Amino acid sequence: MVASAPVILQANWGAGWVLAMPLAWNDALKTTLKRVSISLLLGGLTVAAAACAERWLPYSSLRDGITDAIALPGFLIARIFYPAGVHTGHGAPNWGIVFLRSNFVFYSLQWLAILLGGHGLKTRAANPHTTAR
Repeated sequence: MVASAPVILQANWGAGWVLAMPLAWNDALKTTLKRVSISLLLGGLTVAAAACAERWLPYSSLRDGITDAIALPGFLIARIFYPAGVHTGHGAPNWGIVFLRSNFVFYSLQWLAILLGGHGLKTRAANPHTTAR
């Protein structure tokens, strides 16, 4: 764990005052942004792979079961906004957008949890004598 160091306000003679963050914080921020970016990419690829599988794989009940299970989080979240589904009122022109975005966010969060969990396992394996907090 990185020890917390104070953020110092320093004078930068050409540009005024700047915040000087400790180097360890900068590395942690870069690592976190990298993991978030990778999880967003993998979330998009997961949704795209499910859509491609439904469109281009030949029909089978197994394929339909798998793609329906992958789409279930999006259906459940879209149901919050459109309780009657696509038949709400005068139709639901934004139902598909809500469905796709919610699947994207759900699977991106799943990938982020996997990436963070993998990092925790790798850290514990590298430092077996440290105790969990």
